[in-house]
Amino acid sequence: MTIKVREHVLVDGQPNPEYIINDLIADRKGIKSPQGISAGFRKAIKQGCKAVVIDLDMNMKEKPLAVGAISRYINWRHSDFEKGIIQECYVIYHGKAVCIDNSHIGREAIEEEIKKLRQ
Repeated sequence: MTIKVREHVLVDGQPNPEYIINDLIADRKGIKSPQGISAGFRKAIKQGCKAVVIDLDMNMKEKPLAVGAISRYINWRHSDFEKGIIQECYVIYHGKAVCIDNSHIGREAIEEEIKKLRQ
């Protein structure tokens, strides 16, 4: 995996995704609850991103890992993966990360990947 931090651009109305991950434009979303995943995807897509970084450490680090809810909300975005709108979704929790992509078909497959964050 290669990660680059993009230069910050201060231009009104200019999308400013933070990263390039594996040659994909990506933006970090510090959600406050699993329900924020859908909004995070929508905002990243609007910014022209092909990858989304769901950063649970920003606002949810002290909460238990809600594997079922996180998996459910990511799975609701399956059409983004199928259409190639989003190619990768990274979930960060307690300094660890997992990658969800189009090979994770169905909620159960996503759950198995999210559970790795507990190890």
